[in-house]
Amino acid sequence: SGQHDVYSGRDGNIYRRNPSGTWDQHVGQGWQHAPNAPRANLEQHAVGRTMLQPVLDRLTPPERKVVFLVGRRQSDRAIAASLGLSQESVRDHLAQACRKLGLQSRAEAGRWAVKVGLAQ
Repeated sequence: SGQHDVYSGRDGNIYRRNPSGTWDQHVGQGWQHAPNAPRANLEQHAVGRTMLQPVLDRLTPPERKVVFLVGRRQSDRAIAASLGLSQESVRDHLAQACRKLGLQSRAEAGRWAVKVGLAQ
């Protein structure tokens, strides 16, 4: 039915274990096989059996990473440094992600990321 265990990587990427037991990484508008997924970097929790993919598909990879890091309470400066972006680009990615997700603020984006398990 399209449901998978979805994990948030400490690297800001989203991974899922596919039915064959190997890993996929969320890339662009879909999933790509990730035979070398950094298992040690995966959070020890699963988001759970969820329909998160359609939501993630609305976001570009940079938007997804910024929302993930906002959920981890990182500042624009820290996010910019970790992603190699300017602080203005971080704010732009966050604003675009908020529009796509129907969120009104940075705080709401952070709470959303925690709620769906991206930033736990």
